[in-house]
Amino acid sequence: MKSLLNLISIFIITLSLWLCVDIVATNLLNIRGFSKFLTSHIKVGHINKPKFKGHFGGPLDDFYANVSIGSKSERTSSNKTCKSSKEVIFIGDSAVAGFEVEDDETFVSLINLSCKDHGLSGINFGVRAHDTHGVIGNYRRVGSIHDHQAVFYLIAHNDLTGNNNILDYKNIVMKFGRMYDDNFYKP
Repeated sequence: MKSLLNLISIFIITLSLWLCVDIVATNLLNIRGFSKFLTSHIKVGHINKPKFKGHFGGPLDDFYANVSIGSKSERTSSNKTCKSSKEVIFIGDSAVAGFEVEDDETFVSLINLSCKDHGLSGINFGVRAHDTHGVIGNYRRVGSIHDHQAVFYLIAHNDLTGNNNILDYKNIVMKFGRMYDDNFYKP
């Protein structure tokens, strides 16, 4: 009986120490899971949280990046370096949002930095966990407020499958709501 109590005590102490280290490291490094970067929006379901900054991933993950969100809920990108270029709204899921890389390393940033070569520049409205329903809602939200001549739309295979499942990314839907077939489902 005494050895069982010792084993339980060691387990509780170990778990407590692990939680303390995890909490301290997460707060010191400003590491945030992707839902911390999101907020609910009645026309879209969820969008990037305006004016939010944090680290995505962690030192032990395959990626660890500074991610900044602008005032219109766009992923902050390098500014364009030329004035006469075709403005493009880049819209889609995590493949467009690019949380796994630094702000100046997203493909939208790279396009903006080389706009003199191809005459294109744009703004990144990619949002993690968006399927076609979310992308359409997001375009309806930003298309009329941002001057543009073209739209680049990309979602990955995993988010295409979400088009037919109202509870795809169930935890996100429960926390922020969902746009599905032009209807907003509350959280």
